Amino acid sequence: MALLITGAMGHLGYEIVRQAVAQGVDVVALYRGTFREADAQAIKGLVIWVKADLDDVEAVRALAQSHGVSRCIHCAAVSNEAYARPNPLDAIASNISATANLLEVARLQGWQRFILVSTGSVFRSARIPSRRCRKMPSPSRAISTARQNTVLKC
Repeated sequence: MALLITGAMGHLGYEIVRQAVAQGVDVVALYRGTFREADAQAIKGLVIWVKADLDDVEAVRALAQSHGVSRCIHCAAVSNEAYARPNPLDAIASNISATANLLEVARLQGWQRFILVSTGSVFRSARIPSRRCRKMPSPSRAISTARQNTVLKC
């Protein structure tokens, strides 16, 4: 069964693909925009590069089924305020709808694992009038990080 890694051409996603393949894991590396052929060729092993948009739940379902996905590390996101502010609906689709679609497919297909990669530093510098964001506590366990960062802290 394959491991789906979203955001596979991003900084973190690419490194996760590289390490998973180095450990002999069968990887489906999903990317949405830029594809760097040289970087893809540098990873030798069981990796299939797939261009896809996670906004379409049926496309996600078909992709997961056709590649035998049983686990996912979800790294895809609009993680920079400079990209999110000009097109907030795209940021919502990428950060919320895509995650919801993946979770729904995981539920329906009975995936073994789903890991959402997120960061507390995303949008930390945003200036939101009439709101003050609470400082997020530093979690002591990795699972706490994922849980805390899936909840809006404002």
